[in-house]
Amino acid sequence: MAMPSRVKTTSEAFIDIRESHKRAVKNTENLRAASAAGPTPLGAYLLLQRELSRALVTWAESIVVPGLQPWAVSQVSRQGLNMQLEHGVMDSTGTALRDWIIVNIPNESTTRPESGRPADVLISSVDTADFRALADAFIATIE
Repeated sequence: MAMPSRVKTTSEAFIDIRESHKRAVKNTENLRAASAAGPTPLGAYLLLQRELSRALVTWAESIVVPGLQPWAVSQVSRQGLNMQLEHGVMDSTGTALRDWIIVNIPNESTTRPESGRPADVLISSVDTADFRALADAFIATIE
């Protein structure tokens, strides 16, 4: 993993973790709902895979910022806040979801023989039942 060019402040690290988690959860919720409703485009899974990969890197870079735990506790009015524990849950569920996409969703579309243009590859609801279960676990992670 490439090292960041400068050390993040505790507030930057906390905000980076929080904002990347919110984005990833929102996009996971949207794709989860769409996949339950019917076939979903291949590209939507590939976009989520890339977003989860970026979020995982952001979390890994941010969680190691010195002083993050006491700073976060001073900013959030929630008893028992444990950044390491929350990071572990976010990281494991985010990794499981990203890895499911890598293993189960084709990483490239097919082309139409008549035009050579990309075909609309749709992934069925039946094929994404496990995705939805993993998405539920990720969506439920503590924020």
